[in-house]
Amino acid sequence: PFERHQEKMLFIDGLTQRHINVDARNSHSKGPQLFNGLGDDTETIDQYLARGLAAPRPWVGLGSSRQADRNSLIPLNSVDQSGSAVPFLTQPGPAFDSLFAGLEASSAPVERPFEPVLFDGAAAQIREAQSQLRGSERDVLDGYLDSVRHLETQLVMRETFDGSCDPGSAPSGGDTRAQWQQLYDMAATALGCGLTRTAWLCFGGGGNNNDFDMSPTQIGDIIGDAHWLHHIGHQSVPDSRAKQERYHTWHSAQIARLMDRLEAMPNGRGGTVMDDTVIVYMNDNGTFHHNTPSARHPVCVFGSAGGRIKADGRFIRYAYHPDWWAYTDRFMDPSDPDSAASVQQLWNTLSHVAGLPKDDWGIGPSSRERHRGVLEGILV
Repeated sequence: PFERHQEKMLFIDGLTQRHINVDARNSHSKGPQLFNGLGDDTETIDQYLARGLAAPRPWVGLGSSRQADRNSLIPLNSVDQSGSAVPFLTQPGPAFDSLFAGLEASSAPVERPFEPVLFDGAAAQIREAQSQLRGSERDVLDGYLDSVRHLETQLVMRETFDGSCDPGSAPSGGDTRAQWQQLYDMAATALGCGLTRTAWLCFGGGGNNNDFDMSPTQIGDIIGDAHWLHHIGHQSVPDSRAKQERYHTWHSAQIARLMDRLEAMPNGRGGTVMDDTVIVYMNDNGTFHHNTPSARHPVCVFGSAGGRIKADGRFIRYAYHPDWWAYTDRFMDPSDPDSAASVQQLWNTLSHVAGLPKDDWGIGPSSRERHRGVLEGILV
């Protein structure tokens, strides 16, 4: 799926992750620890970036999980500055209403049948704005409008949303793939229009291990067989590797499509929105509990973030010591040549790229993380 984007990609392997204590060996639903390196109640990297980057919507979270049972909202892997879980929107219709139907409205989802609201309700304001703009500025606005209109049209084409938040069965008017594709489109549109500077898509995780599984109905839409995503990850079902590959290939196609959308939107400076964007794609399960031993995390980075990241088709593998995940600090000294680079250094790097430099993600009195600073090898 990424063939045409090869010169905008960077693959990083070997990034290590030390959970906060020995009781966190099972990495199911340990997303907050992955994204801050500390506990489940400490602000995560996405929330930190959202606070520091001005936008009408500081943060957009979209996703799917078996936990989606009330108001289209689920707590997933993000934690705000107060230590509270940040809700994710799970249904495309309510998400669109919440994000686009009125910026002055509450971010809580609107539970009602979906209908076109934005262009009907804002037609006069849109015409007035168009009349005041010329040249490249008018082109940018038209690009925004085309993107939002495309999204609204796709939603209207689906049958009426019934407000059901159970992703265990295909939503009315489309299968799981259609629902997830619309969430990707929602993220692309929100980023492309400058509605937000930070968007998050999460499929499968959650705050409770019992609710980690995705239903066979959902996953079957993508892998062609009815097995839990959890069981596939543990390779406890037939052809697990092939199913994993189909699942990641499907999501890869959606990310490539998202990049196409952002490349089609002008940034007003002679480039595209994608020129200013960086996308990080990763799995939040990397401890040795999964696919032993895999304390290291592979990470895919797409886009150069305005030329600040060397996303140029390279593959980087950081040194990995086979005993690194042992419950000692033997290999935690950053001066040790066997001490690997960490996920927290990736978050440090992205904070520098965003102009919000931070060098101590995951460094705390109870944390086992000791790596500071950035990953120099991926910066321009």
